Amino acid sequence: SETADAAELKRAMIRETGEQLTSNDPAVLTKATASICLITESPTRTATQFQDLLTFVDPLIKLVSHESNAVKRNAIAALTGLMGAFADPVREKVAAADGAKELLIAAANAEHNLRLNAGLAIEQLASGGGQPLQKVLEAKTVKHLVALLIQERKSDVRVAFLNALCSIASDQGVGRPAMCEGGVVAGAVVKMDLLSDGDEESRFMTILLLGMLNEDPATQEAIANSSKAVVQLTVLMKEGVDREKEVAHDLFAKLLRNEKVRPLVQQIIKEDKDAKSVQGQEKFTN
Repeated sequence: SETADAAELKRAMIRETGEQLTSNDPAVLTKATASICLITESPTRTATQFQDLLTFVDPLIKLVSHESNAVKRNAIAALTGLMGAFADPVREKVAAADGAKELLIAAANAEHNLRLNAGLAIEQLASGGGQPLQKVLEAKTVKHLVALLIQERKSDVRVAFLNALCSIASDQGVGRPAMCEGGVVAGAVVKMDLLSDGDEESRFMTILLLGMLNEDPATQEAIANSSKAVVQLTVLMKEGVDREKEVAHDLFAKLLRNEKVRPLVQQIIKEDKDAKSVQGQEKFTN
């Protein structure tokens, strides 16, 4: 355990770092915000050090809109660490300062790591519901995130955006209804073919997200309108890893219970079986 002197020295260093957050020099700000990231991630941090870090929330929020990408990137990572550590007190501060809007601007940035950090921060901000989630929804985060997800080519950023959408969907009070509205989210996700063409993690997060929305008729329709998605569900029911199998089975059962989409799903399965049967016969005759 730390000696009292060592602990006091650390506190003094944290306070000095905090003072640097008001600097006009981007290099100083980049270094200071990086130091805060390290402290929030440190396994040896103490409760007192964390209380000191709480005073950094307001200046860090201001730095999310800084003109330097390096400062922005580190400030967002530091806030994500603080939201993870303190939950509601920090989430509420970030939300009250219109943090969701600033994070969405960062999520559309050309820099890969800045988009990634913004996605991770939105996930933290939305988790736990309450006023912060309300602010996230007011910023039209679902609509913007889906649009960004469609454009995104980096798989780690795509997974971060999917995680953020799952975080919103996990709130059954206001988050999930917003995600289900008109089947738009499911429709976009299905069109992206992440169930079949995505990397393993994107596919897992996609099936998880669709599984969260599986009670919604509009979502069920969006899935049933894609023969590729329906066929891929049957593949995941047989070959998916543990959780994928379970979610795919649940989702498929919901589709078959929906009288409107059941005939469509059954037709797709029949056509797929017929096509595979023809392919099998061709292989045999060749």
